Formats: sequence, C-alpha cells, structure tokens
Amino acid sequence: MVTAPDSVNKGTVVVVSGGSVVVGATVVVVATVGAGPVVDTPNVFDTSSVVDDESALVHAATERVTAQTNTAVRKDIGEIVPGRSTPARSCCRAELGTLEAMEQPTFSAIQTTRLGVLSAVLESEVGLALRLLRDIMDQGLGFEAVLSEVLIPIQADIGHRWSLGEYRVSEEHAVTATMETLVASLAGSIEGDPDAPRVVVVCAEGDTHSLPARMVAAFLSLRGWRVQFLGTGIPADDLGEHLADGEFHALVLACAMRAHLRGARACIEASHRAGVPVIVGGRAFGSDDSIAVSLGADGWSNSFDDIDAVLHTWHPDPAKAEAIVQQPGPELAMLTKRHRSIVESALGSLPEGITHEELDLLLDNLASSVLVGNPDPLIQHASWRDALWTTRVPTASLLEAVADVIDPTAEQIHRHLATAIAV
Repeated sequence: MVTAPDSVNKGTVVVVSGGSVVVGATVVVVATVGAGPVVDTPNVFDTSSVVDDESALVHAATERVTAQTNTAVRKDIGEIVPGRSTPARSCCRAELGTLEAMEQPTFSAIQTTRLGVLSAVLESEVGLALRLLRDIMDQGLGFEAVLSEVLIPIQADIGHRWSLGEYRVSEEHAVTATMETLVASLAGSIEGDPDAPRVVVVCAEGDTHSLPARMVAAFLSLRGWRVQFLGTGIPADDLGEHLADGEFHALVLACAMRAHLRGARACIEASHRAGVPVIVGGRAFGSDDSIAVSLGADGWSNSFDDIDAVLHTWHPDPAKAEAIVQQPGPELAMLTKRHRSIVESALGSLPEGITHEELDLLLDNLASSVLVGNPDPLIQHASWRDALWTTRVPTASLLEAVADVIDPTAEQIHRHLATAIAV
C-alpha cells in the first residue's frame, strides 16, 4: 500500500461519502461528516438563514473587509422575508453568530464569498454563484483555493446536514447538481498538457455520489495530469474494457458509502486485469488504508495533495496487491443470491413503515462487512440510521429480524450481526 511520503505537506481534505467532503481549510472552517476524521477547528457552517436578494449576496461576497462592511453584511443577512421558508435560511444566521463569538469577528474575503456562494447554491442560482467565484478569482484567489476553501466546505456542510436529516434528498440533490455545474464550469477553463500522463477518475460501481470525484478530477487537472472523468454508473466490467483500450497511468476510484464496497472491489479487480493500478479515496474506505488494502488497492489517500503525491511517487505492483486480497467465501455469495428473499422475509416480522430500501441498505452494509471481514461498515450504518431516525424502529430490531431469516450456519454473518446489535 502506498501513501504520501512524510515530506509532503499533507492537507486535511478527505474525499468522503454522501456527496460530502471533510476539509480543514486555511481559514476557519470545518465540517464533520459521518464517521470520517474530525479536524478540531471552529465550525462556521453551523448556520441558518438566507441572504434574500442578489445585491446582498454580491455585497457580502465582494466588498473589502472593513468594520463598516461587517456591519452592513450582518444587517443584510439579518433581514428575512416574512413567510419565506427555505433550507438556505438556516445557513447564514448561525455563521454570523459563530463569527461574532470569535475574539475578532471579521469577515475575510473568502468567508464572505463562501457565505454568498452557499446562499446562491441553496437557491440553485448557478449564474450568481459563478459570478461570485469569478469575482474573488479575479482578485487573485486561485482555482485550487476556490476548491479547498469555498466549494468543498460548502458541500461538506450540505452533506452533513443531509446525514442529520435536516435536508430532504431532493434538496441535497439540487445543491449537489448546482455544485457539479460550478466545478465543471471552472475546471473547463484549465488547459491540460497533451503529453501529461493520463488518469481516469470514476466512482465505484453502485455509488451515485459524483461530486467528490469531480472535485478530485478538477484538482488533478490543475496539478497537470491529463484527466478523464467518467462519473457514476459505470459497470466494473465496462470500466475494465475501457482501461484496457487505452494507456493510463492510474485509476482514481472514489467511494462514498460503505454499502458500495463490493462495487469498489469489482472496479479494482477490473482495473488490475487491464494492467492499470488503482488509488482509492472516500469515506467508505475509512480513516486509514486497512480497507483499501483488503480490497486490493495499490494506494489510498485522504487528501487531494496526497493523491497527487502518491501518483508522482508510487511504484505500484497490482499483482502483489491482488495477492493480499482474501477471496469472498460462500456466505457473501449467499447474501447476494438471497438478498431479495431475505428482505421480504424480514419485512414480514417488522412493524409497518419499514421500507424495502432500508433493509436493502442494511444488507448491502452487511455484505461489505463480510467482504472486508470487519463489522465496522454494519456498525457505522446502524449508528447513522439510529442518529438520523430517532423515532423509528431501532436498527437493532432490523438486525434481529435479518438474523432470524439467515441460515444459522452462516457463522461470519451472524457474528457481524451480533456485534452490531450489541453496539
């Protein structure tokens, strides 16, 4: 397994799940997402309210940082249109409160831009958000800083709030689509070196969270790599054929949810068959390289800088990486084959209101635990679900219902289920 050398100035960016990314930027911002690493800095995104018109947004994002500007920005953000209710509304007020609680409550140019872009994105105002970003870039902020200090923290906060149930799926998707448009529009201005090594960036089979991977693709383009971004929905076999048809330096594989670790493994295996080494990242792989190693990855990264550093310094050996992989046993095959019947049988013993989708996701995380030989994917899914839906049937009851319909001779499966129930 290859990670960045100690000489590399490692950042705190982590490509994570649920369309989310954890960042400790050089300004005061961090968002905690799921089970990923937490950076101990003030969270200025614990927020709520919306800048209600375009002029206020532009004002907040482009004025120089002075005492007068701070006063004006607070006044603009504090004016809420009566009767208007949007998710964006809870975003600015608490950020102001956090900044005012600091010893020197001032807005930096980056903070005001981030605040303005956040409000614009929550209203799906792509054109306005682009203008705010281009304004600060015209003032000298580079694209890499725009990614790490403006866009990634915004997406981190949105993903975190979705994971807490504060946003509906439709609202999170709307924000993500707007953010994808922003990143694609800005990255489209980067002219790559036609002679640079080619790198493919793709999401794991089954994983639909494409924004973190798109940000990685944009970052690597900026660092001089010739990047092909394939997005989501690529079957592993098709990916392998694509890689075999070209000359690629590496596959960068993003996986946001542990439920899709089987898809990640399939992509790694397909890439190796094509002779292309793989570096992985994302919350699904956790905070160290253990899951990545168990799935056969040649490299693992928890930051943008690390990905670039690994790609420049590694000496991958796909055959050696594959030799470490423990081949899935009959229990995983049984789970895959009997998935639908297990769901139907378990539903029959559960209270009304539990959905097929809930049990599908639970079984996918159980399968991931079996795949990597570790109950953590199932445990973390159970913890997330119980934290999100405190009024629903406890996840332990779902786990018990599943255990009751699975052959008792499936020892590893029952061991993981028992561990998750106990936790």
